[in-house]
Amino acid sequence: RDEYSILAGLCRGQGQELDSRLAKDGEGPSEGDFFIDRDWWVFRHILQFLRTGALPEDPLLLEELHGEASFYRLNLLRGAIEE
Repeated sequence: RDEYSILAGLCRGQGQELDSRLAKDGEGPSEGDFFIDRDWWVFRHILQFLRTGALPEDPLLLEELHGEASFYRLNLLRGAIEE
């Protein structure tokens, strides 16, 4: 939904320039796998937003989501939170 985000770039296969900045797991990456060391608890809300457009009502969670949206360059999510 947000074509300039990091997630969209990874899904398009054009995220190769990110390889040097993404953390590798203990055994090393498998072909096509990425390990992004971010908060999974918050990420599930990002996925929910991308699927449905729904945001949680908790102001503290929205603040965390805004920070993650900035990291992933999800301008749609940031804009929705700022409204």
